[in-house]
Amino acid sequence: MYVVSNSNLQKFEQFDLTDPANLVKLPDTSTSCKFRTTSVMADGNTLAISCPFTIEFFDMSDPDNISSIGVHDSTSYHVKGFVLEGDRLYMLGGSSDVLVFDATDLSNLVELGRTNVGTVSEAEVKKNGNYLYSISSINSFDIYDVSNPANPSKVGSHPAVGTTFHQVEIIGNYADIGTGLGIQVIDISNKASPTMVTDVNLDESSNSMRGMYTLDYDGTRFIGVDGGGNIRTVNISNPASPSVSVAKLSYNYWVEDAEIDGDSLVLFGGVDGIRTIDISNSNSLVERAHFT
Repeated sequence: MYVVSNSNLQKFEQFDLTDPANLVKLPDTSTSCKFRTTSVMADGNTLAISCPFTIEFFDMSDPDNISSIGVHDSTSYHVKGFVLEGDRLYMLGGSSDVLVFDATDLSNLVELGRTNVGTVSEAEVKKNGNYLYSISSINSFDIYDVSNPANPSKVGSHPAVGTTFHQVEIIGNYADIGTGLGIQVIDISNKASPTMVTDVNLDESSNSMRGMYTLDYDGTRFIGVDGGGNIRTVNISNPASPSVSVAKLSYNYWVEDAEIDGDSLVLFGGVDGIRTIDISNSNSLVERAHFT
């Protein structure tokens, strides 16, 4: 089962992906606000949806009877990005804060600590170990130490130079960032001083590539969706020097987000609906199904 959001209506839509070639739509679930696919995350049987000033939680243990667990109201305090992991919720909020909450009771989050880190903006946030990693709308890759929930801190940063940052995947001691030019690899072994290892710039003159806007990594496969209308696999056998496959699946529709699910890549396209792509053969990506 996979969950798809709709940003124009206060609901999310669910699809059964048991057979990726035959998408089965399940009942819709109402939400308290409008949101985007990229502001949704799942942690086990819990789905979390971020709106400008709230985060709503849903119990997904029974796909036929999804229910709201609770809503965290930040009282006009803008939610810029968040991660739910077990009994902790980590959030970038307002214009300057990183916060940690006890999420044991999702109907009543308890703040454990917050720190003014200078500036935060709309961001994609990932957690790995004791650190949060964010890609912000002001084109900065930032690292936060959350090992002490009472005193989270910003420990490192790396700016985008000559390009824009879009999405990030943390792979061992490296951050692979989709940029307006391709993929940038940052060595994060020293959290206080992240450094660029390589910049894989890809343009129209080199195999029809224009930026890598959407990335997903499932621990084995790494897939990139580029701005030139192509979906490709990324070889990270050498994390310090990724290479993008020549083989590609071209598309002419909007892609808002992408997630790997087994041998399928699930594409979310807003009004274009949901598509599944067979990625079992990295040299021959094939569309399986499309639901609008």
